[in-house]
Parts: sequence; C-alpha cells; structure tokens
Amino acid sequence: MGIDKICNNIKYKYHFTFDINSIVECLVFSRIIWPASKLSTYKQSKKFIGNYDFDIQHIYRTLSYLSKEMNNIQKQLFDYSNKVINRNYKVIYYDCTNYFFYTEENDFQKYGISKQHQPLPLVQMGLFMDADGYPFAMNINPGNTSETKTMIPTEKEFLDKSPKYTVERLDHTEEIRGDLNNKIITVIILILLSIIFLYNFYYIYIF
Repeated sequence: MGIDKICNNIKYKYHFTFDINSIVECLVFSRIIWPASKLSTYKQSKKFIGNYDFDIQHIYRTLSYLSKEMNNIQKQLFDYSNKVINRNYKVIYYDCTNYFFYTEENDFQKYGISKQHQPLPLVQMGLFMDADGYPFAMNINPGNTSETKTMIPTEKEFLDKSPKYTVERLDHTEEIRGDLNNKIITVIILILLSIIFLYNFYYIYIF
C-alpha cells in the first residue's frame, strides 16, 4: 500500500530525524494486539518483535503531523489501493460514528448525539466505502455536526480528485450495508492469527 513511502515523504518534508514508519507500524500492531493509550503502547513496544527505537514524544509528534497530512495520506493510499485491487465506484456507501472523550468540551470535541449514549464531548468520523465494501475515504468533524452535512463535501472532493470514476448512487447507511467481501474477512482473520502466533512465539521461546 506504499505506507512506508508515505511516511518517508512526511519525514523528509518536515526534516524529522526519527523513523515515522516504525511508529505507525507499532501503533497499528498495538491497536490489533493490545489496544491501549499511546503511553502504554510505547511501553509495550519494547516487547514487540522489531526494532522500535523511539521515544514517547516522537509518537505524539508523529500523530500531530499525520493529522496535518491526513488529506494527502488518504489521496496517496487511494492511488496505491487502485493499483492493488479493481475498485467498483458505481455505488458508494457512507456511514458515520462518533467517539467520546473524558475531557471538557472544546472547539472540536463537542456535545452531540452519542451512539454509545455517553453524556461526553464527541468527535465524529465518516467513512466511505465502494460497492464491494472496501473503504477509500474518511473525514473527521466536531461531535455536534449533522451527518448529512459531511457526506456531500467529501463526495465532491473525491470526485474532483478522481474525475475518471462515475458514481451512480450514494447511500447513507445507519449500519454498514452492501456485500462485505469474504476475502477481506479471511485476510483479516489470517493476519490476526499470524500476529497472535508471533506474539506467543516471542514470549514462549525468547523469554
């Protein structure tokens, strides 16, 4: 998917001396194996297979610049993914969820209608999928934003960047609909099993 190239481009653009790709890799692995805070992830990284040689401040700094480069990252991932799979954009699906935070309300974390029924400030995330269930774009908005106001601008941005694709129908879903590709589910299961195996192998035979 070219994630290493994307990370290296960001590294050179902002003249970082640490390895952004290894941080992103570690965060993804940790999210699958041991979901936790960034501080806990940093501590757990010392037990992972791989040379994760960075400090906790590097994680926070990386996240700030990943957020700043989010649109460019999505565009590059989109371009790379189209080389790997044959996407079907005749129908695209859009769904939103939100995340609550144990914090005070601010300019972005806003009180709204929580899907988890939590009386806490929220941040909204919208996700676009193609007709086969493959995600290709996302957006992040304040928690009090109406879902219907976030769909059209992101769709327009997608079509402006990718004029060769024709969308015949856009569905806004309350739940993820359409035919989920069984191959995706199988690949995810195999990846998870492989990671669990490697994780257990590391502890049994190395410790």
